[in-house]
Amino acid sequence: MPFLHLFFLFLGIFFLCFPYIFTFFLSFFQKKHEFTLYSGSPLVSIIIPACNEEKNIKTKIENTLSLKYENKEIIVVSDGSTDGTNDILKSYSEKIKTIILKNRTGKPIAINTGISSASGEFIILTDSTVILNPETIEKMLSPFSDEDISIVFGRIIFEKYFYSSMTQGELSYWEYENYIRKIQSNFGFTPSVIGGLCCFKKSFFIPIPENVVADDLFLLFSLCRNNMKSYYIDLPLGIEKNLKSTQGEFHRKIRVISGGWSFLFNYSFRFMNIKKMILFFSCKLSRWIAPFFFYAHLITLFIVKNSLSAKYIIYSYLIIFLLIVFEAMFRFIFQAIFSYKDIKIRWLSYPFYFIMTILAGILGFLKFLFHPQSVKWRLGER
Repeated sequence: MPFLHLFFLFLGIFFLCFPYIFTFFLSFFQKKHEFTLYSGSPLVSIIIPACNEEKNIKTKIENTLSLKYENKEIIVVSDGSTDGTNDILKSYSEKIKTIILKNRTGKPIAINTGISSASGEFIILTDSTVILNPETIEKMLSPFSDEDISIVFGRIIFEKYFYSSMTQGELSYWEYENYIRKIQSNFGFTPSVIGGLCCFKKSFFIPIPENVVADDLFLLFSLCRNNMKSYYIDLPLGIEKNLKSTQGEFHRKIRVISGGWSFLFNYSFRFMNIKKMILFFSCKLSRWIAPFFFYAHLITLFIVKNSLSAKYIIYSYLIIFLLIVFEAMFRFIFQAIFSYKDIKIRWLSYPFYFIMTILAGILGFLKFLFHPQSVKWRLGER
């Protein structure tokens, strides 16, 4: 009993790090893919779902129009936008196809609507905040020279600026994710999806149910049914801004985790085989489980607080917590004077990010259990 808190701490760290451990083991057996250029120049339909994106949509359209690949059509689906998004889209009516939905229906319906009106053999699904490189389409088509591949993800890098306390931790976490995607995709499947930039064969597409929150997970698993493969291109094909507010990033994490649990219980077994289940657990599920062990660690820590090991750990946690609080207070005063938009915690960004991630893991699971979330967009300022 005195060391039970250490046991739970070990389990939490183990499951949090398990994706890296498992992927590192897989890396010794991987076979690197080499693809030839995809033959021909098939029509590619670029679908851009958007809701209240007047700050970004013009830049996105201009960027998409400037892509080197010629045989493309651009479809923007405005999902009940109430700002100036629709007016901007109308000004591009001769260059792109626009679909304006009067009411907010949610991203799944916006995606389904865009794809149903697409004429292309291939679909590129991309967010309005992601700016693409000129050769993105050619590079995303290349892996389809392997006929077993049904969906391809492109690497997105984040624009570095420092409005959010979670930014630095998020950037490091994203690099960690990219390493896992790179190794696992060489085994034919990576369950760590990039919904902001993916390309797939339209003929394999199954309409996304309108109540699915994790639309990217459903898209991945439905396209990779019947032993079809996914592939991750470890090249920077797009750039995206981070959320400006810490609160916005925190809510996004809760939403992602809650949607992931919902997908797991409602749809995953419909498309999974043994190989995909193992990779899904090693990459996603193990990290969703980890917060429960950390909370069990904290509970048992205070139950056995009189033991010597527990005292040292409690003191260490208190010091880190107080440092984060003092830094936040200092920066609050500093930024109040200079009118900055958000409280930034930089010096202790990694402990702060870790704490926020663990908290989001529990809140995401509770949200899944007791307060199923809407599929309608939650917009964060960028």
